[in-house]
Amino acid sequence: MAIRILALCGYSQNGAIFAKQVRSALLGAGNVSSGDFSANWSPLPQAYQRFQVAGADGVQLDGKPIGAATHTNAASGAEVVFVDPPVILGDAQLSPIQVKEVAAYAKGDAAPNVAVTRSWWTAPDRKTYQYYDNTVKYLHSYLVNNEPFDGVIGFSQGAAMAAALAALLEKPGLHPDFPASDKLKPLKFAIAVGGFKPRSEVPDFTNYFPLQTPILHVVGKTDPVVSGKASKQLQDACPSSRVETHEGGHVTPGGEEWAGFLSEYIKTLAKGGKADDVAPLSSFGAARARL
Repeated sequence: MAIRILALCGYSQNGAIFAKQVRSALLGAGNVSSGDFSANWSPLPQAYQRFQVAGADGVQLDGKPIGAATHTNAASGAEVVFVDPPVILGDAQLSPIQVKEVAAYAKGDAAPNVAVTRSWWTAPDRKTYQYYDNTVKYLHSYLVNNEPFDGVIGFSQGAAMAAALAALLEKPGLHPDFPASDKLKPLKFAIAVGGFKPRSEVPDFTNYFPLQTPILHVVGKTDPVVSGKASKQLQDACPSSRVETHEGGHVTPGGEEWAGFLSEYIKTLAKGGKADDVAPLSSFGAARARL
């Protein structure tokens, strides 16, 4: 059976944008530019639209269905599924940089809803993750109906959600809206790019950690959004961690080195191996590896 990976985008992004963001590192799309790359986005069945909520006054839900962008690597058949978050954001909830970033990704792209900004939750006072329970219900429904998945990759807020999802699968009954299911098994691995440990009072994430699922932390040395301290908090909460750094900031690194390393990491852990079985990042890059 092909390796299947669930991909969770960052705050203000969506599935189609995240697919573009990781095209070089994860999808094996070579040097294809973001303007030329397109993922196979399609709306999810109507049953999932009931989970969609507006995260700001004045935001309309009409015409903005939840969807998923998929990419299959023809060489190996590995499938990456970029599912849209259910919370729709308004411009008032975005920074000027985020507005420009979304516009740049959407420019010239005819994919439906590529310009719709989304999130897994909102945190106006940093003490409460609004709509988190809604997201938990949504992901549970999606996984039950679309299993199995071997691993998850997330960026920024999506990385925090990926860690939380790994915990929900690892510890059945952890959240009342994520009931235990015979269909759902713990993930074989998680990849957190620019990630942080979920930290709110409501909900309380205390019982989510420590997380035993193997997790790879991809950390930017000059990340201005997620500090080294915040990243370290997630690393320390995951005993089965491996940390790899890149010279950039709050981005998903790309290029031959990362494509080769991530491909080998995913294949190794999906087959039951361990993170330490994968050679150092510096060992890759001479030839592009494929998933």
